[in-house]
Amino acid sequence: MSRLKSSTLLACAWLLGSQAPSWANSDQAGTGGSSFLKLQQGSARAQALGQAYVALAEGADALTWNPAGLALTQQKELVYSWLRYVQDVDSPLFIGYAHPMGRTVWGANLAYISVSGFDARDANGIPLSGESVNVRDGFLTVALARSFWYEKLFLGAPAHGP
Repeated sequence: MSRLKSSTLLACAWLLGSQAPSWANSDQAGTGGSSFLKLQQGSARAQALGQAYVALAEGADALTWNPAGLALTQQKELVYSWLRYVQDVDSPLFIGYAHPMGRTVWGANLAYISVSGFDARDANGIPLSGESVNVRDGFLTVALARSFWYEKLFLGAPAHGP
């Protein structure tokens, strides 16, 4: 066996053997926090595209995905979305507004999400009777975007709030 082949095999064996084992059942399962907050709110089109919407974002929906797309807004836009998801994940409010002023466009959006009825558990994972956890989160975004060189370049800058 050539020296290159043996060193390549040795490197592959070391790489595979040195990896820490991954277990679906671990003591840390379920302790990660609030992945439901990564739900993208707003545009039904963006959600239907599997959240692959960055290059297509335009108008008031662009504030969430790509603020530079806000510069494509040709007229005033107002968007509203209401989402009722599985296991009482509820987003009763997503509202966005875009206001063009020539080649410059400003916009704002506001979203709120809540989840109710989580079981409260102690440090050992034992359910606490009569206790539940309610989670609420929201955000506000204000952005400014502008097109340059006959709409060949679009720049946008958002400012996010908690």
